[in-house]
Amino acid sequence: MKKHIIPSLIMILLSVLFIVPVILLFVQASIPTEEAALVAQGVTPLKLWPSPFTLDQYFILFSAHEDFMGRFYHDLIWCGAISLIQVFISIVDGYILAKYKNRFISLLTIVFTLSILIPMQIFIIPTYRIAQEFGVVNRSILLYLPLAF
Repeated sequence: MKKHIIPSLIMILLSVLFIVPVILLFVQASIPTEEAALVAQGVTPLKLWPSPFTLDQYFILFSAHEDFMGRFYHDLIWCGAISLIQVFISIVDGYILAKYKNRFISLLTIVFTLSILIPMQIFIIPTYRIAQEFGVVNRSILLYLPLAF
C-alpha cells in the first residue's frame, strides 16, 4: 500500500502544477480592465482571486472585435482538421510499428520518436522554400498543413 502513495503524490503534484496556470489565466481575465492593464504592465502583481469579479474583458473582446467569432470558428475548423489528420497518421504509424518487427522498423521507430522532439521553428525556412516553389506563400494552408504532419 505504501509503495503506491509516492507515485500518487507525484501525480497530484504534477496535476496541480499544470492546472494552476489555467486557474490564474481565468482569474486574470475576471478582474476589471483597469487592474488587468496594471497587471499586464507589471505594476501590480498577479491577483490570486478576482475582486471584484467581472466579465468586462470578454464583453470588450466580443463587442469591439466583430470578426473575432469568425476567426475563432475558422481556426476551430482548421484545428479539427489537423487533429483528424494527426490521429489518422498516428493510427497507421502505430499499426505498422506494432505489426512488423525488423531492423528497418526499429530504426523508423527511433526516427519517429526523435522527430517528435524537434521544435517546429526548425522547419520554418524549409517550409517557406517549399511554399515558394508551390506558390502558396501568404495562404492559410501554409500555416496549418505542416502542423498536421
